[in-house]
Amino acid sequence: MEWQADKPVLCIAGRGPLDEAAGAMFAQLLEKRGIGARIEGTAALSMSNIVPTEGVAMVCLSYLDTTSPAHMRYMIRRARRKWPDARILLGCWRADGNAASLAATLKPDDMALTLRDAVKSCIAAAQGQNATVRAEQERFSVVAASAA
Repeated sequence: MEWQADKPVLCIAGRGPLDEAAGAMFAQLLEKRGIGARIEGTAALSMSNIVPTEGVAMVCLSYLDTTSPAHMRYMIRRARRKWPDARILLGCWRADGNAASLAATLKPDDMALTLRDAVKSCIAAAQGQNATVRAEQERFSVVAASAA
């Protein structure tokens, strides 16, 4: 399962160095909670840049400036193409009252307005994945025990 990878969360900066700094802070918060994360610049989604696609369970797009929904939409589409099985988390760290309309328009899998909410989303996604793995293991144990 993807959440079992060493660094299952990939943080990608939106446009500028502050987006990358916010993504780095998010990655550090995840690491403190036992979820591996790495940070890449915006170039990670360019066609010419080769970023490993294995082991990515969630892609977090980090934005401080939410005035360019077109760029966000483009980045979400690119991330979906590159990591089709990964959840897309849109982190809009300074979103104003347009957050609900952004989520409805851009359709990320998850959206967070604070680093705390983003961490909660990742933990919930990881636990959901782990719960599925545990359920499969338990089902296998019951089947194996009844066969014996």
